[in-house]
Amino acid sequence: ADDSDDTDEELQHTQLVQQVDETRPMSPSSAFLLAYQQQMEVQQEQMQLQQQQQAQQLQERCRMLQEELDREAARKLVHLIYLDPSGVERGPFTLDQMEALFKTGYFADSLEVRRGCDREFTELGELKKRNTENPFEFTDPIAVPTANVSADCMD
Repeated sequence: ADDSDDTDEELQHTQLVQQVDETRPMSPSSAFLLAYQQQMEVQQEQMQLQQQQQAQQLQERCRMLQEELDREAARKLVHLIYLDPSGVERGPFTLDQMEALFKTGYFADSLEVRRGCDREFTELGELKKRNTENPFEFTDPIAVPTANVSADCMD
């Protein structure tokens, strides 16, 4: 019990000294040091905030680059098939090949097109309505192949 009484007395003494110190006018050098310490704390907080913001920006850039890489990888995996005017399936063609043929005006809007992993054909005119810049950039994701889907759906 004596130890706790000593500790309580020391704490009361420390608090009393602090109260007396707070009421005493501060020397110019002490005031300068206190102001400098506060300024350094503010600068440290600002630096931490700036580092957090930079880290978030870096994470966002990394995410965007990864998405771009994913899109490029997906473009290489996607193959397209079309029905010629006599109803014969032609392909598979890469996106680059189909885009090049499209740009030359080789395809009519009534051309039926599908990805290798899709079962249904869609008219090129409908695809152009969905994406006027490039009708072969399908907006819906490619279906994940299942065991029942043939191997050509895994293009």
